[in-house]
Amino acid sequence: MRNSVESLEEALGTLDSWIEAGGGSPQLAFAARLAMEELVTNVIKYGYDDAVEHSIRVDFDFGPPASMSIEDDGHAFDPVRDAPKPDLSGDAAQRPIGGLGLHMVRTMVSTIEYSRECDRNRLELTFPD
Repeated sequence: MRNSVESLEEALGTLDSWIEAGGGSPQLAFAARLAMEELVTNVIKYGYDDAVEHSIRVDFDFGPPASMSIEDDGHAFDPVRDAPKPDLSGDAAQRPIGGLGLHMVRTMVSTIEYSRECDRNRLELTFPD
């Protein structure tokens, strides 16, 4: 897909249809959609300093276990290690906005691993059975 919100929306529709056609559970569909939406949105918003079109690749496999990989040529960024942990203490209304999306993804996947190869970021996620 291209690095645009419109391209992401189209790809999310494709993912939804593919998981439904493949008989994936509602839990898998929700987790895969959330992960793809959150992680690719972050790439689109923060991964590039230019207005040039870039390619983001997302692969999904039913497995078992089901897995997803996301690959982009944006800035090197390891969300597993480098993303700040959200402050979950106190009243939700008093917390700063942001930072919860990646936390939610982490809680919905079995594993998430990052690598940087040939100037490309690669995230590998596996989903619970």
